[in-house]
Amino acid sequence: MAKATRVFSTPPTNTSKIAPVDPTRRHFLTVAAGASVVSVGALAAVAKPGGAIETMAAADPIFAAINAHRQAHAASAAASAEIRRLVDLADQTVGRGISVPSMIEPGTTVEVSIWLDLEQVIPSAAYPDQYAHYLALLNQHREAHHAITGDTDPIGEEEYAAEWDALGDFADTVPTTLDGLLTMIIYAAECSDKDPDAFTDHSCPLIENLATAAKALIGGES
Repeated sequence: MAKATRVFSTPPTNTSKIAPVDPTRRHFLTVAAGASVVSVGALAAVAKPGGAIETMAAADPIFAAINAHRQAHAASAAASAEIRRLVDLADQTVGRGISVPSMIEPGTTVEVSIWLDLEQVIPSAAYPDQYAHYLALLNQHREAHHAITGDTDPIGEEEYAAEWDALGDFADTVPTTLDGLLTMIIYAAECSDKDPDAFTDHSCPLIENLATAAKALIGGES
């Protein structure tokens, strides 16, 4: 069969979100790093999980919350990587889809991997026999693909839930030191860079808790 000239439903090879560099945030980080020894310590805690955070956690609970989220994020990232590995292996072994001659654009072929894509190039109502033929081929391909990946749905369920809970615990934590407050601000910005919706829940207490910590540290009402 001729090589497909178009491709439908091709999954991306990298689903991570890459945020552009924010000069305002970069300026903030630069100022924070040079402002005092306290801010330098905060930046170090964010940059180096583990020892620095463990040392500071006894003085401020935010460091333990950050460390817990970092570990949960690493676990969920590993689960996502495993799913990606299995899908890539199946793609390399049997292909991402099948090549189908388009009835909508004669002379072209399209690579499809789901029935909806097939319907777009061979409408079942207009071409029932051709549609049935290629649907059978597509189902065979999907079975071969699944035989390699297995059921990927359960992979990462616990890890994703744990990361979500850890992010909630982070937002729920009120820092008790200036070091912790600065670190929480920086880490929250990093989380938002990776996922703009990380703290968009209307019930998310992140801003409220940052304000509570700031008031307490400057001697205001907590």
